[in-house]
Amino acid sequence: MVIAERVHALLDPEVLRYGIQPGDFEVLVTLRIRGAPYQLSPTAIYRARCLSSGGLTKILHRLTLAQLIVRRPDPEDRRSQFVRLTAKGKRVVEAAMEAMGRLEKELLAEFGSAELERLSGLTDKLMATLDPESFKIGSNN
Repeated sequence: MVIAERVHALLDPEVLRYGIQPGDFEVLVTLRIRGAPYQLSPTAIYRARCLSSGGLTKILHRLTLAQLIVRRPDPEDRRSQFVRLTAKGKRVVEAAMEAMGRLEKELLAEFGSAELERLSGLTDKLMATLDPESFKIGSNN
């Protein structure tokens, strides 16, 4: 996973500039791409991000303290909560996403359109293979 490590080495410092950790960014992006009202249950977040519940709890605590999210009770199930982006959280994650987009564009600038198309197809195939719902350790998927 040398590629993943190098990409993180480039992107993580940019995320940190926004006062958030890389794991925080992933959670904020998960909420943002969900669309209005930008909320999910903690269970949906940790499934989408492949996080442990303990790891997610730490991230949610940090994001709450930074006023980037709020936790609200589920009106249909008082035992559950929703995690929702605040206006501040939406501004932070959108600014960070924009910066990530610029960096991605720079990283891919050397590729021609045919290469980008092939890379995109291969990446989609890899992502489908790594889908948490279908990925089984030791299986021949």
